[in-house]
Amino acid sequence: MNATPELVSVIIPTYNCAKTLPACLESVLGQTYDRIEITVVDDASTDRSADIVKGYDCTLIELPENRGPAAARNRGILASKGGILFFLDADVALAPDAVEKCVRILREHPEYAGVSGLYAPEPLFDDGIIERYQSLHAHYWRMRNAGVVQAGYFSLGALRRSTIDEIGLFDENLRANNNEDTEYGFRIGRRHRMLLTPEITGWHDDDDRLRPLLRKYYLRVSSLVPLLVRDRRQRGTREAAHRPSEIVSAAGLAVTAVLTPAFGAYFAAVPLAFLIAFVCADPKMVSFVRRHAGARFLPAYLAIHFVINCTIATAAAYGVLRWVFDRRFRRLYERTS
Repeated sequence: MNATPELVSVIIPTYNCAKTLPACLESVLGQTYDRIEITVVDDASTDRSADIVKGYDCTLIELPENRGPAAARNRGILASKGGILFFLDADVALAPDAVEKCVRILREHPEYAGVSGLYAPEPLFDDGIIERYQSLHAHYWRMRNAGVVQAGYFSLGALRRSTIDEIGLFDENLRANNNEDTEYGFRIGRRHRMLLTPEITGWHDDDDRLRPLLRKYYLRVSSLVPLLVRDRRQRGTREAAHRPSEIVSAAGLAVTAVLTPAFGAYFAAVPLAFLIAFVCADPKMVSFVRRHAGARFLPAYLAIHFVINCTIATAAAYGVLRWVFDRRFRRLYERTS
């Protein structure tokens, strides 16, 4: 692909993001780095997304049917000219110096194929307790994993065009919540190093309702099993948002709490032990939440965290069973192996 070395192509896939698109686009147009082209790929939105984009100085590509984030990013890649491609989700607003810092890091560190940033601990729009949990946790686990990574962080991150020329495009057969970003990151990670850094930041408008959030976790985690089996030696598998100790202790607490009435009062010590193990699984996370949100928010945070970890455990168990019995499921990621 032909490229202009100093030009940064900001690629924004969007699907029904009319609420956040103005903040997203204004944050890109307000960057301290001025050699930027913006391409928004509207993935057949049913809201006013396309009309909103037309009011800004950027290129709009409208897909005739909903294809998912992989296809939208690919269309943006093919239409772009920059030597650096900055991928940004439509529900994220960048800090003013995000692109400038990205360019500087890639100039100073030719060993990195790409660089990604962190979400701020505060949401872009505060819509309640679920979103506050999501923002805090998303910031914390990315900060915990900051450094050289092999997972995909393409909601707020950049790649050199030379990396994409070598690796190829996103797998369009992987639809939303089928880990198209993680698969692409693993593909890059086999050959190159990438950096996750707190120097680059943005504010994310995350999920604010529990049921859709749990559904998203369930779909992503269950469909992740074939990828983890395929790439089990990848370091990226150790960069997960939730620690195994959290998942196991949450699942143990849920199961033994249900069994306690059948086994009597003495059995209550077992779920109590799992509860203590769950709360103590990541003391740095507990300390982080207390500092940023206060001790009064901590019980609510841990309650939501417990429900999500139980969902992850259930989804993982389902994914393993499906991998054992469903040959087609086992081959989900073989097209890009």
